[in-house]
Amino acid sequence: MKAENLKFEIRKILGDNISFNKGFYKYAKTIKNIDSALLDWCNKIKENKIRAIIPSIKKDYIIYSQKS
Repeated sequence: MKAENLKFEIRKILGDNISFNKGFYKYAKTIKNIDSALLDWCNKIKENKIRAIIPSIKKDYIIYSQKS
């Protein structure tokens, strides 16, 4: 899947309030099966199977952790 199509699919799942840095294009092209794995991961976030954690050191980052 092309990077622009992948961005579109991610926005369909998570909404428009998401941004992509310039590294997204590089990794979208080089990582094998990123489209299916990433879209599955996004769906798990939406379904609250993976939760967001804001680290204490870098407040502008969000880390996602699989619920156990």
